[in-house]
Amino acid sequence: MHSSKSSIQADRRAYTIIEVIFVLLIVAILSGIAAPRYAYSMSRYRSEAAARRLAADLALARSTAQQTSTSVVVTFDTLNNAYTMGGVQSMSKTSTTYSVSFASSAYRSSFATIPFTNNQLTFNQYGAADQSGQIVVQSGGVQHTVTVEATTGKVVVQ
Repeated sequence: MHSSKSSIQADRRAYTIIEVIFVLLIVAILSGIAAPRYAYSMSRYRSEAAARRLAADLALARSTAQQTSTSVVVTFDTLNNAYTMGGVQSMSKTSTTYSVSFASSAYRSSFATIPFTNNQLTFNQYGAADQSGQIVVQSGGVQHTVTVEATTGKVVVQ
């Protein structure tokens, strides 16, 4: 008789409701801890990616101005969180106006500050910018700064 009781206990392979609730509680606590950290890291990533894209595009505008010996104007649209570069061919090669939107799903970022007169920055045929300034790009609560130096046209992400 004793051996049959042991075989019944050995065949028991199910979880009790208490065990399931306990595991779900642990998963909920871990999710509650991880979710804000994940959201912050995504904001940091998007802000940095947008700032690096802007810096690379400003360097492209400067380089294009030097190569073509003409001025290239970068126009910032703060309402739509976008910018265009006249005289620089688009990546799709369908138009001569290069444009980028930070509102797109890849960046989900916005301009916190644009310090330039009329929201425009012009690179002359020597690659110098007409104004110095710091453009602040943000996503969520994270901000990155892109600095433009007027005399050299050098662009740095901070």
